Amino acid sequence: MTFCKNMIWIAWLALLLGTGAAQAGPAKGKSNATSNKLLVSYDAVRVAFAADNLKLAKQASKRVAKHAKSMLQGKLGKHLTAAAKQIQQSKSIAAARLAFGRLSKHIVTYLKAHPKQAQGIQVYFCPMAKGYKKWIQVKGTMANPYMGKRMLMCGGKAKL
Repeated sequence: MTFCKNMIWIAWLALLLGTGAAQAGPAKGKSNATSNKLLVSYDAVRVAFAADNLKLAKQASKRVAKHAKSMLQGKLGKHLTAAAKQIQQSKSIAAARLAFGRLSKHIVTYLKAHPKQAQGIQVYFCPMAKGYKKWIQVKGTMANPYMGKRMLMCGGKAKL
């Protein structure tokens, strides 16, 4: 029941922020990113950080770890899982955002290795972020997960 409530909250938040994270599955003609459970789970973590919600970010990062472990073998899968677990274990939103930077770095690595999955993905960067400065969004208006509500529009588009 709690999981369902959290998913409803994430969907509502995604609609509010205009990110499109609420899209559950692929529609005909849509990007591969919306059908990739790993990327959709990552985007749920990003949306939670953009809303300054550490609790939801931790919950969504559990799904990232689950999908990374089931979809990817080798170092990349281990790095993604480890970064997702660091988010779950963080005591503060600042520490969790640093771990999100590591997660984002490995997601970018994944997309570079799987260019078809990058279709429809937008990469952004935040010059003020500590650690890794890029993040990806499946779609929607830029919503900075590193700065959250206080500077939601800080940053700009970047290349993969």
